[in-house]
Amino acid sequence: MTIGRNRLLWIATVWAGAFIILSVLQYNYFQLLNIFGFLTLAFLPGILTVILFRVEGLTFWAYAALAVGFSVLELMLVALIGNTLLPAWGIMHPLSRGPLLSEFGVLITMFVAACWARIEAIRLPLKKYLIFATKRDLYFALIPIIFVTLSVFGAIRINDGASNILTMVMLGGAGVYFVFLFRATKKLGENVIPTALFFIALALLLMTSMRGWYTTGHDIQTEYKVFELTKNAGLWNIAVFRDAYNACLSITILPTIFFNLLKVPDPYIYKIFSQFIFAFAPVLVYLIGRRWTDCTTALLGTIYFIGFPTFFIDMPFLNRQELAFVFFGLMLYTIFEEKLDLSIRRVLFFIFGIGVILSHYSTTYTVLLVLALAIASRPLFLKLAKYLRGKKLFARSSVVHFPRGVSLKPKITVVMVVGLFLVSFLWTQTITNTGSNVLNVLGQTFSAVKSGFGGDNRSIDATSLLSFGKPSQDQELQDYITKVLDPLRAHAPAETYYDPSTYAQYTITALPPENSPLTGAGKFLTDHHIPITSAMVVVGQLLAKLLEVLVPLGVIYLLFKQSIAKYIDPELYLIVFYCLVFILLTIILPVLSVQYGIYRAMQQSMFVIAPIIVAGALAVGDGLRYVFKPLHRYISSEQFAIILGVFFFLYSSHFLPYLFGGSEAVLHLSNTGTYYDDYLIKTTEVYGVDWLTNLVGNNAGNLSGVRLDVQTSRYNKFASLTYIGADTDIMPSAVKKDAYVFLGPVTVQKQRATIIYNADQVNYKYPIQFLDDNKNLIYSNGAAEIYR
Repeated sequence: MTIGRNRLLWIATVWAGAFIILSVLQYNYFQLLNIFGFLTLAFLPGILTVILFRVEGLTFWAYAALAVGFSVLELMLVALIGNTLLPAWGIMHPLSRGPLLSEFGVLITMFVAACWARIEAIRLPLKKYLIFATKRDLYFALIPIIFVTLSVFGAIRINDGASNILTMVMLGGAGVYFVFLFRATKKLGENVIPTALFFIALALLLMTSMRGWYTTGHDIQTEYKVFELTKNAGLWNIAVFRDAYNACLSITILPTIFFNLLKVPDPYIYKIFSQFIFAFAPVLVYLIGRRWTDCTTALLGTIYFIGFPTFFIDMPFLNRQELAFVFFGLMLYTIFEEKLDLSIRRVLFFIFGIGVILSHYSTTYTVLLVLALAIASRPLFLKLAKYLRGKKLFARSSVVHFPRGVSLKPKITVVMVVGLFLVSFLWTQTITNTGSNVLNVLGQTFSAVKSGFGGDNRSIDATSLLSFGKPSQDQELQDYITKVLDPLRAHAPAETYYDPSTYAQYTITALPPENSPLTGAGKFLTDHHIPITSAMVVVGQLLAKLLEVLVPLGVIYLLFKQSIAKYIDPELYLIVFYCLVFILLTIILPVLSVQYGIYRAMQQSMFVIAPIIVAGALAVGDGLRYVFKPLHRYISSEQFAIILGVFFFLYSSHFLPYLFGGSEAVLHLSNTGTYYDDYLIKTTEVYGVDWLTNLVGNNAGNLSGVRLDVQTSRYNKFASLTYIGADTDIMPSAVKKDAYVFLGPVTVQKQRATIIYNADQVNYKYPIQFLDDNKNLIYSNGAAEIYR
């Protein structure tokens, strides 16, 4: 279907005009403004940009991902320009509705005028059923919408104290759906699998983000704080809170735009809108995989991406990183999309690289590190490949053999990477002056390298990856007291803390994690002497270790065999290799394992290593079939890889452990457990924080010397509830004599508190009697208490 430019631009103008009218009137009947308005902001500027770039020949979901990326980046940049220039013209709240709508109107007008001058018509690759060719494609693609519905209502049911049956049906149904999807993969149209992946990913994200009625999570509390600072001021000002969080436009300016132009409660910008955008990340993982392998392998690799626990457990709490990951995926997809001219690909790569820089500092540094290493080693790699091509051992290699006619001209150049380094430096060191953290990390990293990768503050995640067990939490608790609290007390002025004699009689012991109750099936197996709970733990450990092995095994496997691709682009292979190096560094360097985290590093790297995991699974399948000859008649290596992938998804999503119960409780399936206790804000906490905020606000003279200690992890729930700063340690030896001490429901009702040590969350039994003996209880609502 071909649309002339006049009709196209008339549609765009009416679309934008309708949104502006709805926004001005704040007309939100049946959520019309929120739904229509969000889709307008998320797609319209990007669609016009794609048309302007004359991007042709891509699939629907490639266009959709590009449109979202362009729209979000352009909204942030236009608002940033207005935020910078408008105050000089007397507009002191440039991020309020009026200026933002004016800027949006100017942006769309400019794009419409540019498109009118540049194009004559565009061709829409529509099919019989919009983007689907057959009814089978339509049905297969839209079934996962059911999972989104189950996810939302499942979270609401658990919030209301009901069972997790809807969420369990959603997870189990997704596993079954994957099986049928694999069976029909080669018969389906090109848009079916990306559509299914988008909706399943959205369902997984919403089952976590929709838990609770406030902001739920760890980092999101501080993300919400910088958003509120920007929104309330109608102005983004890094000097108000000079922190790396406040330098992320993804959590300051962008949510402020959504809030002021739509009509949505603050928390739901993060709970819904951010998750909708991040649901494009698995689509990009699939599209990147399809650049060099078949649809079955790309799909299976993407299942590992969305089945990795960090994706649905932690990413909904890391909104700045969610957006940065989408931009990172767009960088990789566009630079390796051969249907586009190389010059256009390089421009898009650089543009989306700027999006990463403006969205999240840590992702920026790690992406630039990987790209720099890949570009620097490319000439040497090509020489090595030329040498290995003549060796019999590498006769079937996917890596060293290049098909005739394939250009070896570099896609990512030194100039592009250096340019992104300069933009990053300009943003972090000059404009926001928030680069001290990365300099500190680099300094500690170099010190660790000089000392032989030493350091006793390695992340618990990195430690557990190197073994089947975890360090004793009681030992970690004692190490925290002697290595963190004792030096803190020693350097404090006299009479700051309580004398050891006041708390020596209270024993501090670590508490085990809370487990979900045994189900009927679990009780039946246990009664028949089948240790299903222990078996599930062992299965989880084996899957984790297997995943560690599959990635390097897949990298090596591709060197010798054309298992999932006849040819792998040298730059892509090098990016894969250095992503593995990045993961290795987060394991062996203590500061990186704590500051960034091994699991976040793995999630980021899976944009390119997901198909490599599949290659490793195929290698294991080949090995098993070679060792156990009868397997040849019953199962192929591909079938083994599919079964392993679906089983991994069902286990890692906690569907299988919760079928039997007795496993560690998780937030998306129960109202208990560490994440529920520490990261889900309860109404009683809000009442307590409001009372304390009013107390401090009404007694300004008491501000001097006030110290607020709150029972929580380092991801402070106070940050999103009040302007008052709060410490996150209430261990008796850390409590100051003049401090207010705030106890949340977990401490009051369960006598449990938490510390963070070596990036590990250690729960311990809290002696409330210590506070009763040494402080005065000044507030209590039965679930939250305040001492002074």
